[in-house]
Amino acid sequence: VDEALLKENGLAGGRPLMLVDISVPRNVGEDCKQIPNVSAYNVDDLKAVVARNTAMRQKEMIEAETLLREEAAGFSGWRESLPAIPTIN
Repeated sequence: VDEALLKENGLAGGRPLMLVDISVPRNVGEDCKQIPNVSAYNVDDLKAVVARNTAMRQKEMIEAETLLREEAAGFSGWRESLPAIPTIN
């Protein structure tokens, strides 16, 4: 992909263009990133995004589990502190 090809296909109007190459071997050259307003991503780029998101989710999951344990302990303590009322008088 080069600037001439973009003009030929009516894509060179200054609008951003995102190219996502999920093929192996790659069909979009690395030099596409040098063209103004063109963002090119490949499978390796997507794998890096997935790895970052997975790490963030793991961190959030640990924080959520800690919060859940604290709230469950607080609720259990509150429930046990309620006075017992006989059901049958």
